[in-house]
Amino acid sequence: SGQLLIDGEPIERYDVHSLRRHIGIVAQETVLFSKTIKENITYGMGCGHLAEPTDEEIWAACEKANSAEFIREFPQGLHTSVGERGVKLSGGQKQRLAITRAIIRAPSILLLDEATSSLDPASEKVVQKALDGLLDAHRGAAICVAHRLTTIMNCDNIIFMHEGKKVEEGSHSELLKMSTEKDSDGQVISGFYRFQWESQMEDKSASEPKDMTDKQLTKKALSIADSIKKLEEERAEVETEQSKRASTRNGDDAGAEAKEE
Repeated sequence: SGQLLIDGEPIERYDVHSLRRHIGIVAQETVLFSKTIKENITYGMGCGHLAEPTDEEIWAACEKANSAEFIREFPQGLHTSVGERGVKLSGGQKQRLAITRAIIRAPSILLLDEATSSLDPASEKVVQKALDGLLDAHRGAAICVAHRLTTIMNCDNIIFMHEGKKVEEGSHSELLKMSTEKDSDGQVISGFYRFQWESQMEDKSASEPKDMTDKQLTKKALSIADSIKKLEEERAEVETEQSKRASTRNGDDAGAEAKEE
């Protein structure tokens, strides 16, 4: 039970369409269309209350989102096609495009829903820098949902949930001051945030990889896209061959039936 207020007013009093126009989201899985980078960033703009941004404004948003460097690596820049569901981009590059999309819309309410959870540590570091830049430039309310605590450590207020209930609340430094206690079965009963933070830091230091440059990430993403294309071509060839064999068998069967008649 409870109530969600926006500027002191219950959320149900707001027009849902008007409310959605003031919300930006960076989700765990970025939705990209089979269009250019520019079209994906500005999707839905130019009609309604959001004006079509200029190329200068788009590049400014890309710089803030840490995506400008890898976009410039492509020969066609902003006019590069990302492929079906963004197959030509790496996971980190997709997320940075989602952040760019959020920045250029300047929403009043920003929702970050597990924005780095599907990324490898190297990509997470680059995307986290972009998220930090987004939050620094944001003027409004930002709500971050995350299991990776590095994503939320700079938030003004952190609420730790356990089994569907709030168990701790405070800033990053305040929560780290709480001592971790466990019961006789080894289950954490207090200091949840500190326990998870220390566990994640240990795992991170044990598996910290070498950082990859945007050029290396772009090359890797293009290589994966080429591999997928070759597999699709090979599958098409196999299906064509199977179809030919099936047609030949059907012809032989028809000939045998004709002879019997």
